[in-house]
Amino acid sequence: MNWRTLGLRHRVILGVALAGLTFLVMAGLGSRVAEQRFAEYVANNIATTADLEAARIDDALEAALLHLAALADRSQVKPAVRTYSLGSPGDLALIQRAVSEVQTVAAEFASLTVLGPDYQVLGTTSAPRESGDPLPSFDEFDPFGAVRGDPGETGLVPIRVPIRLSEDPDGDYWLVGEFSLKGIQDLIATPAQGGRTVEAHMARLRDDGDVEYITPLRFEPEAAFSRVLPGDASDLPMVGLVNGVEGTLIDVPDYRSEPSIVALRLIDRTGWGLMVKIDLAEATAPARSLETVLMAGIVLSGLVSIGVVGGLFRPVMRRIDRMTSVAKAVNDGDYETRINDESDDELSAVADAFDLAVDGMQASLDEKGRFVAAVSHELRTPLTAVLGLSAALASQADRFSTAEIEEFAGLIQSGASELTALVEDLLTAARMQAGSLVVEQVDLELASLVAAAIEDLPAEIGRKVAIDIIGDLCAAADEMRVRQVVRNLVTNAYKYGGESIKVELIQARGQVGVRVSDDGDGVPPDFAKRIFDPYERAHRNVGTTDSVGLGLNIARELAQRMGGDLTYARDGSWTVFDLLLPPAADSSRSAERLPNAEALVSRA
Repeated sequence: MNWRTLGLRHRVILGVALAGLTFLVMAGLGSRVAEQRFAEYVANNIATTADLEAARIDDALEAALLHLAALADRSQVKPAVRTYSLGSPGDLALIQRAVSEVQTVAAEFASLTVLGPDYQVLGTTSAPRESGDPLPSFDEFDPFGAVRGDPGETGLVPIRVPIRLSEDPDGDYWLVGEFSLKGIQDLIATPAQGGRTVEAHMARLRDDGDVEYITPLRFEPEAAFSRVLPGDASDLPMVGLVNGVEGTLIDVPDYRSEPSIVALRLIDRTGWGLMVKIDLAEATAPARSLETVLMAGIVLSGLVSIGVVGGLFRPVMRRIDRMTSVAKAVNDGDYETRINDESDDELSAVADAFDLAVDGMQASLDEKGRFVAAVSHELRTPLTAVLGLSAALASQADRFSTAEIEEFAGLIQSGASELTALVEDLLTAARMQAGSLVVEQVDLELASLVAAAIEDLPAEIGRKVAIDIIGDLCAAADEMRVRQVVRNLVTNAYKYGGESIKVELIQARGQVGVRVSDDGDGVPPDFAKRIFDPYERAHRNVGTTDSVGLGLNIARELAQRMGGDLTYARDGSWTVFDLLLPPAADSSRSAERLPNAEALVSRA
């Protein structure tokens, strides 16, 4: 697709489409960035929650451990165990009774058990264990044993403290309380806010290397998070956690292979791990909702923009179509058609300029038509005389007398001269328009030049001209062009002026020249400013023969190209044309009767 070949309508449509596409791409990128930033924000919140909940779990376990230690040291258990250690018979019942009494003030413990050397049970408040159910086992320095019971519901974790019978901190007798994890669950399992599912799980590493999920600490009732999962999948975050890796991760798979945001924290006292997580899709749902709204808004605004642009652009296209049809009509020759746009904007200015150009073209064509008609008339009149008289002489010469033949010859000569002058004016105008007219300026004596120019005119014109020249002036001008200007001025005075024509030399404004005057009425005042315009004719409808309307225009153009000017004025009852030319460098003058033309020229 070439952009340069597209029309205005297609450019607007393509521009709107590209703008809409750009908005969609930018909105998509922006929404992705917003989604990422929102995920980071949620991850920070999850991390803060994990820190707080890990601290609360640690505090709860610390409080349980301290309470159990106080019971072992300050309750009836210690005297009963001391009595038993001294070997008194029947003291096991005393230990059993002491443990049962202590149970009444230790509600957070599901059971209390006194262990002797080799972990034999000396007294307990728990239900009898099934055959083969192992006793709680502890690491050497680990006060917390393995979880017993259903981790999805309550879950019991044994806590072991020594019963100090001497200063030895590692006595042979122990008080073990099975601490209910329900207390921790009730402590931090607050309802999910805003409909979001935030899970919290505790786990520890079992002796066999598997991950043991102790309990879900927070959950939605609909979520099946209560099952204990095997830990042999090394990509599970909890596996890394219970092996000592903490942190906050974004877009990691959970046990359901769903991308999640998880915060992993270690509870140092127990070696347990706490994982707080939220589904990534759920965490970024607000950002995606915003993206959906944004995309819908952009699409809707794009459609509205296209509709608005189309609605605004349709009248413009109708106007452009109107311009196109008018231009085609003008190109086909219908110069009467116009756009006539009545709006007030840039397009209206173009339409007005087009209409003005067509008006000028029509006026020019009309003027050229009149010009052709006038030239045809100007050519036909002398040609008719020349052809008619020459045909008569050629076919019937013996019928005419010598005087008639001389008269016919004079008329033929006059017609030929008139044709020559007309052709010369047309050629001069054509050369001016083409820029090929050459003006050669030399020093000329105006008196002899004017006399020769008048002598070349037909006899009937020359007889009306009065040459009033005494002395001489020299001008720097083109001889042929000066004669052409003088001929045009005298001929113009003969055709449209009065009965008397006068030619004289003048000086004005530091220049020299020729004045041609006649006692005619001149031109109407409103026409005086247009008298030198091409194709303008003041005597079009006054009963005189039409002219081409180029004579005075050519005469003034020639005068100006020679460095002078041609002016028109009325002096009393006389019509005056002054041809002004630059004086020759070595001009010699005899100004005895040269008229003072300054005042007259200043009025021109």
